[in-house]
Amino acid sequence: MRAPPTVDVNLFAFNSVETVSAAVDSVLRQTWPGVSVTLIDDGSNDGTAQLLSEYAACDRRIHLKQNRCNGGAIAAFQRAFWHGNADFVMPKSADDIIAPDFIERAMRVLLSTPACVMCHGAGIVFTGAGQARGAYPSEHRLLATGGDMLARARHVMERYTSSPSFWGVYRRAAVDRLSPIRYCAGWDHVLLAELALIGEIRHDPEALYWRRDGWQASP
Repeated sequence: MRAPPTVDVNLFAFNSVETVSAAVDSVLRQTWPGVSVTLIDDGSNDGTAQLLSEYAACDRRIHLKQNRCNGGAIAAFQRAFWHGNADFVMPKSADDIIAPDFIERAMRVLLSTPACVMCHGAGIVFTGAGQARGAYPSEHRLLATGGDMLARARHVMERYTSSPSFWGVYRRAAVDRLSPIRYCAGWDHVLLAELALIGEIRHDPEALYWRRDGWQASP
């Protein structure tokens, strides 16, 4: 029997010692069998690097990369796309968490729809105490489909509003075609619009992405 495609989850962190354990644990609990994890420490000085080292020592699925100094969120995100060689990649922040079946459900969409280059989940906001605070509106989800690539890109620019529709599982063949990320306001809009020129962006309607209230994850 053929092994399921591997998804590289590339989680980047900077001074996130209070939240990163929950983020990493949510990845390690995924029901999809082919998950590898790259932890990228971006020059932390608060104990995050040591915590990530402990995770890497205990789980063979984890690879650790440590930057000597902090390069900022955009550079960290670019590295998250570049690391690994699996057919699918998921960039991940150190603040938010994902449902145990996030990757499985996203892969179900990606594997059944070859034209789809990224799938994300619906999102909710939760507090530090673990209580749901509210759901993101359904109109925040992206459904850039069909053969007209300009219409897909226009859909993204008109609809993209919140982070749950950014932190999805990406098809690496599409990611490899993206331009290097430029340091500018709205860079995430540009990235998703360019991605939509390459292929479809879809979503799963279940609340699979949980954003931590009060933390400034980018984007």
